[in-house]
Amino acid sequence: MEEKIVIEKPVSVKGMQLILINKVTMSLKTSKFGTGYFAKKQPVAVIIDSLKMSRAYRITGEEVSLEELTKEFPSLAVRLIDY
Repeated sequence: MEEKIVIEKPVSVKGMQLILINKVTMSLKTSKFGTGYFAKKQPVAVIIDSLKMSRAYRITGEEVSLEELTKEFPSLAVRLIDY
């Protein structure tokens, strides 16, 4: 099984950017009947970015700092530099 954090392309709305963060899980199952490939995409958080503020929210609605989010998902820190 392979898991990765995916940062979707930012969506611009009224001067703000919405950046969606998803966890993608992929796995391969084989049996005597054949092979199956499964993928699941789960939303993790959303980042709202504007000139006035940057905030992040878990998918549950709980506000979380960007620092806390990058500690939880270390690969996120490198990818956020591009945004």
